[in-house]
Amino acid sequence: MISMEELKPIAAAHNGKILETLHQGKRFQVDVTAKGLQYTPESTGTPRLHRWLYVERVLNRFNDTNSFSPSDYHDISANATYLLALIKAHRA
Repeated sequence: MISMEELKPIAAAHNGKILETLHQGKRFQVDVTAKGLQYTPESTGTPRLHRWLYVERVLNRFNDTNSFSPSDYHDISANATYLLALIKAHRA
């Protein structure tokens, strides 16, 4: 189980590092902002903001299911794949 309070320093520890999505291997970077987690896919270079409200919803479902399948979160956020990769990188 990971709380929001635990997630923020985990994400901060990965600031600027290259991570990969779990199923497609897409490379991206994560940065912690006041509004949420910002993911920047290497393929586009365009930042994607994952607002804290939705980060928390994905995290809550992850804590309930322990699922690393992005399709289990499609009703919450299209950015779940990045958060799942961050969690997996932390656990590695």
